[in-house]
Amino acid sequence: QRAAAHQYEREKALRKQAEEKFIEFEDALEQEKKELQTHVESLELQTRQLELKSKNYADQLTRLEEREADMKKEYNALHLRHTEMIQTYVEHIERSKMHQVGGNAQSDGTMTGRNNHRQPWRKSRKGR
Repeated sequence: QRAAAHQYEREKALRKQAEEKFIEFEDALEQEKKELQTHVESLELQTRQLELKSKNYADQLTRLEEREADMKKEYNALHLRHTEMIQTYVEHIERSKMHQVGGNAQSDGTMTGRNNHRQPWRKSRKGR
C-alpha cells in the first residue's frame, strides 16, 4: 500500500507539473498570437498607406504626362510661329535689298530724284 500511495503522489506531482507546463505553453501561445495579430494589423496599415502613396504617385504621373503633352503642343506652336517670323524677316530683308538695288539704279541716273523715291514702308523723319 505504501508503494501505491507513493506512486499515487508521484503521478499527482507529475500531473500538476504537466498542467503547469501546459498553462505556460498556452500563455506563451496566446502572447505570440497577440503579437502576430498586432504585426498583421501593422502590415495592413502599411499596405494601405503604400497603396495610397501608389495611387497618389499614379495621379501625379498622369498630371505630369498631361502637362508634358500640353507643353509639347505649346512648344510646337511657338516653334512654328518662330519659323514663320524668321521667314517673314528673311522676305523683308530680301525686299529691302531689292528696293535698295532698285533705288540705287534710279539714283544713279539723277541725284535730285533720290529723295522723291522713298521706300513706302519707311516712315519719314517727321513721323518717327
